[in-house]
Amino acid sequence: YVFDTGESPSVPTLNGGVTLWLTSHMGIGLQFVAGIGNDHFSQPVDEGNRISRWKVGMRMWAATAEWRGFKRGFEFDCGVGLGLHSFETHYALPITPNQPRFETEVIASKFLIGRRLVGPFHLKGGFMLGYADDIQPFQPLVMLSVRPRT
Repeated sequence: YVFDTGESPSVPTLNGGVTLWLTSHMGIGLQFVAGIGNDHFSQPVDEGNRISRWKVGMRMWAATAEWRGFKRGFEFDCGVGLGLHSFETHYALPITPNQPRFETEVIASKFLIGRRLVGPFHLKGGFMLGYADDIQPFQPLVMLSVRPRT
């Protein structure tokens, strides 16, 4: 689920991501987040000549530089980079066939703490945060990751 205290929708999501570790402590990460459904809980906004009702189609891409460390059986991952965040605003009045798509660049960051479960499987938890003026998507994360032995 993505929460946004700004102008972006707060909706459930599907996530995908991969990190290519160039060394044991530095890597490059790519993440994709797709919103599911509509944000029907935000208040309608009167924009003068139209009233917005809900926001849909939230998407976010991010490319991050990743750092990780190991301490007492735990893995600590953090990353920072750039991304693109977009969504559509649907208007109640007037009804328009083509809804405008809002896109903006964001500063993307994430922090995860993980522990090996069994074999190559790790359980990680933390958050991902984007920042761009009035858009601050915050996403708590719990994920199962696979780290093959090398």
